[in-house]
Amino acid sequence: MSGGFIAYHLRHNKSIDREIFLEGLNLLSRTVPIKEYTYIGFGGPMLEDFRMIHSRTLINNLISIEEDDAVYKRQQYNIPYNCIECRLKSSRDFIIDYDFSESTITWLDYASPKKIKDDLDDIKLLATKINNEDILKITFPINPASYYQRRIGESITDYKSKFKEALKSKLSRDYLNFDMELNDTDMSDKNLTGKLTSIIISAFQSAIERGLTDRLDRLRFIPISINKYKDGSHTMLTIMGIFKLAEKITVFYEESGFSKWQYRSISWDDIHNISIPTLTIKEKINLDSKLPDKEAYQAAAGEFALQQEQCENYFKYYRLYPNFQRIMV
Repeated sequence: MSGGFIAYHLRHNKSIDREIFLEGLNLLSRTVPIKEYTYIGFGGPMLEDFRMIHSRTLINNLISIEEDDAVYKRQQYNIPYNCIECRLKSSRDFIIDYDFSESTITWLDYASPKKIKDDLDDIKLLATKINNEDILKITFPINPASYYQRRIGESITDYKSKFKEALKSKLSRDYLNFDMELNDTDMSDKNLTGKLTSIIISAFQSAIERGLTDRLDRLRFIPISINKYKDGSHTMLTIMGIFKLAEKITVFYEESGFSKWQYRSISWDDIHNISIPTLTIKEKINLDSKLPDKEAYQAAAGEFALQQEQCENYFKYYRLYPNFQRIMV
């Protein structure tokens, strides 16, 4: 399971991704009764996202799934509200046993690629049981070294071959096109992360489509927001979307307000890169004092040589930037 052993507010990029998730739920509340949904996820020992989901959405039915007995015991001690139910079982067993008769928001936060084929099987199974207007968010690791670690002195040819074999082993023929091509130029860290992102998104689509194939309704999964970000030494991919009947998709876009949302992904390859700079208090106060005036902001960023990519990223996400305060407990 995931959920993390470090609180979200200490992981800047992940914190922003979570804030985007909450904004997305707020927009969805224009067309669906979010506060009546059941939230399902991996709470981890601190149940931090469960605390935030309850306080920000007014959802009063939350279920945390955990298969590690030690983490489960910590959850029992740390549980912040009595509307949170912690269950000691695997995600597979939970999906099999839970009837999904009520509207759900499910966040499956996968932290390791070791069992990614099993994780995709879980998503496929979930798609057979999900309902119209249910919401799903998935987190996958997309750090190439998590799938195969290049050895010192290994040639580009051997690296390419072994990386492909590692993907075949982890994803299997069910979720990977074995005819995929990797060129030498694809094997740099940046390019390979991009390639791996496309492969994992394709695998996720395949899992969803295979789960929906035999359904009698014409249910479809609509991506709402797709992000990637660095979380320590790991690179993560998140996909948030909603299941809708095919004939309701056009109306959904018109009514929900997502067409004007700056964090919306308009297609499967529209991936937002969250990579905010670490700022001193003085730098942040100075930048914020110029926002949202972009010209004045860029001039302020130039005063301490903030890199262009960092400059653009902070401008895009400054509203969601986590703030820290020192307190005595």
